[in-house]
Amino acid sequence: TRHSEALRMELKTKREAELLAALHISEQTNQIYQWRMIELQATNILNEAYCKALREQLAFREAKKSRKGKGRLMGDGLPVLLTSDFFYERVVEFEEEQQRKQREKEERQMGKEERKKALTVWEEKVTKCQKIVDARRAEWEREKQEYVAAKLKWASDKKKDKVKGRFTGVQPKLGTLPPAIPKPKVNAEVPESSGSDDEADDE
Repeated sequence: TRHSEALRMELKTKREAELLAALHISEQTNQIYQWRMIELQATNILNEAYCKALREQLAFREAKKSRKGKGRLMGDGLPVLLTSDFFYERVVEFEEEQQRKQREKEERQMGKEERKKALTVWEEKVTKCQKIVDARRAEWEREKQEYVAAKLKWASDKKKDKVKGRFTGVQPKLGTLPPAIPKPKVNAEVPESSGSDDEADDE
């Protein structure tokens, strides 16, 4: 340091010793201030880097929002002349965008209503078909019981020599049941649900 020679000088008097001690203290204080200044500079550098990162993230989010849709006519907040060609083009573009979103919303709604109606019809057909199947199964069970009873009676009569030959009864079969009714599918051309456009309309 600039006081290094003075710190190594040979002391001759008490006054010189006091001055040397004060110089030591001053030198230590200066070093503390220097280290503190370095810490502050480093902190400022880190703060600047942090703020830069935040600005970049904010700019990215704003750009991402602007790409999602045009829910506002002049969402950028820039002053414009109402009679300018630029503003007229923005008005036309805005109206076309809103009309397109409204059409898509109505198409989705129509798709939902059509699917709801189709599901209602399908459920009615399934219920009717199940009733037919249940009725046929119940009738089949009754036919089997009658067949078994007839066969037992024939066996009993044969032991008593009341009948001869073989039992001619035909074992009942369930038969062909109505096929399962396929569930209606969602129209692939019209999304069943989407909340993004609805949110954009509310803005």
